[in-house]
Amino acid sequence: MGYRRTTVERAFELAGSGDFTDIQMLRVALKKEGFDNVDQHLDSGALKQQLRRLCEAKVSKSRDAASDGSHVASTETAPDPAKPA
Repeated sequence: MGYRRTTVERAFELAGSGDFTDIQMLRVALKKEGFDNVDQHLDSGALKQQLRRLCEAKVSKSRDAASDGSHVASTETAPDPAKPA
């Protein structure tokens, strides 16, 4: 049998993905993935604070990348050197 991540490990993975803005979203996702006792595992004030900060940092970073256009692939193509200009 393979190793299964703990609820807390998976919570940190999800928080670091940039797809979640708050703890409640993490709780819902963890429950959908089949983790048990999610509310009890994420009940610690210090843990919630760490997860909240990670969510905020990743979402903020994603927004920054979106606003500078660095995440958008260029749709322009380079000129074909075989074709005359």
